[in-house]
Amino acid sequence: MPQDLRPAVVVTCENQAQPDPLKTEFLMKALTLVGVLLLILGLLSFVVPIPHHEHHGVRLGDARIGVRTESSDRLPPAAGIVLLAGGVVALILGLRKT
Repeated sequence: MPQDLRPAVVVTCENQAQPDPLKTEFLMKALTLVGVLLLILGLLSFVVPIPHHEHHGVRLGDARIGVRTESSDRLPPAAGIVLLAGGVVALILGLRKT
């Protein structure tokens, strides 16, 4: 006996949910803006130092003896590279046409 290989039930969906074009366009614009922001922050992380203040002191009754130190440190290069890479990825995804 030959077996019939056709499916017994065929299901078709005529009303499949389509993504809303306005939501997709907004998401792409937002992703592009996030990408540009991350690129700018990544570039600034190599140039602009971040100020850091510390106060070390002892208080004896009404008298205070202390030292205040100020230093400016840049972010580690790895952090700048991660920001730049994230910005490039977000920018590419945001500018991609679907």
